[in-house]
Amino acid sequence: PNPGTDILNLSLSPNMEADRFELYDLSGKMLYSNSNIQLYNAINTSSLKKGLYLYRLYNKNVVITKGKWVKQ
Repeated sequence: PNPGTDILNLSLSPNMEADRFELYDLSGKMLYSNSNIQLYNAINTSSLKKGLYLYRLYNKNVVITKGKWVKQ
């Protein structure tokens, strides 16, 4: 997992198409959703507690990538 603090940096490759980013806690509760995805995104996570989170990146309602993010 990629560690971070109060900002989660999301960068897309130039040929990647994505239309939604979602962040979940380990219980599956959605904590953040953004449907305005750019090539470079800085997501403010200052309200989240330290711990492990799951993310999903979508294009046309299909998961194109998913992973884990650790807030330190």
